[in-house]
Amino acid sequence: MSREETLRDYFRQYARVSLGSEPEKLADFYDTSFLAAGPKGGATFKNDESFLAWLRELRAFNVKSGMISMAVDETGEDAGRRRLHAGDADVGRHLSADR
Repeated sequence: MSREETLRDYFRQYARVSLGSEPEKLADFYDTSFLAAGPKGGATFKNDESFLAWLRELRAFNVKSGMISMAVDETGEDAGRRRLHAGDADVGRHLSADR
């Protein structure tokens, strides 16, 4: 199995488990501590009971919001970079149009 196929399979499994009702199975995808980052910064977290509680809250929110699927869109070294740049351009257009 190629590296890209391995990554795609991993994230397909993650997506399947994310939609399930067992946060412990989703927590198994994370190490004992991990880093999460986004456009406004990052933070470290422990994979402990408080993380499981947060996953339960997230699951409730997703169900209430009607989330019914999660899919792998693209894998590869440049996949996120291309999407981020396209997203930045879209945000800029929307902000300009709103003014």
